[in-house]
Amino acid sequence: MRLLRRKAPRHPRNPAPEKGRVKSVQKQEGQKIRKPYKINQIPRPLWDFAFLCWDEPNAAVACLKLENRRETAADIRDAVCLARPGEALGPAGDMFLAWRKLARINPTASGWKDRVTKLLPGPVAEAVPEIGSFVGSPVGQAAQVLAIVLGQFPRQEAAALMLADLVLARAVGWDRTMPLLAAHLSRKDVRMISDRGIEPMLCVHRAMVAACDGVIRSAADQSRRAEKLRAIAPKLRAKGSDEALDLFLRHDALMSGALPLADRAARRLCDRLVELGVVRELTGRPTFRLYGVKHGK
Repeated sequence: MRLLRRKAPRHPRNPAPEKGRVKSVQKQEGQKIRKPYKINQIPRPLWDFAFLCWDEPNAAVACLKLENRRETAADIRDAVCLARPGEALGPAGDMFLAWRKLARINPTASGWKDRVTKLLPGPVAEAVPEIGSFVGSPVGQAAQVLAIVLGQFPRQEAAALMLADLVLARAVGWDRTMPLLAAHLSRKDVRMISDRGIEPMLCVHRAMVAACDGVIRSAADQSRRAEKLRAIAPKLRAKGSDEALDLFLRHDALMSGALPLADRAARRLCDRLVELGVVRELTGRPTFRLYGVKHGK
């Protein structure tokens, strides 16, 4: 089945700007979005760190809520980190891995469509060949994707959000996809786009206002944490500690057993990093502990 390209429905009272900037967008409820934003206003070093240490668990949680599931980020970390090799991760773990795989696809490189297709449900995957041909502003292209996919597959909210965030990243020229819309587009807006009860462009602008503000603060905070982690490297004498620090920078959470050290040495290193205040124990448990640079939820 071939997805037909449809124009995103226009709301006659709410024309949305196409320039990637919002000054005042009239909401249907009569309120206004007055805070301006620009997608490319975030300093590149912060984007680079955000790409490296992005919020996959929260993106998965947001998509799971659309499916009426209640797993938290902590539940997802347990499902992924405590699973044995080859063991099924369940819906929550699978959603997390889908976002992780998406984050590692460069949408500006050749072959990206084939890699994205493998992450999506069969019928939705047929939309991928059309995605690279969209024109217009980054926000406009993301809105088109949401209107097309949700219009034909209203139950595939997660796939629609993945594609919308990927198209947004590709249109801006980023080499990674961040879950900006997935984490900030409200459930109500997603449902209304599916029912064609709201202008998709308005919803995307509204989500981006929140996303740009939040990601700057988050990336700046994580960048400071990363610098603290790198600064203590000379104090660590354990063989493999440099590789361990690199793993902490590339993963949301890790068990001590995932580090390239002997079991006892790995536990000692994790305890030492917690003592130095550069890594946090995320579970509060006496056993099966998880460690990460980020805040635990």
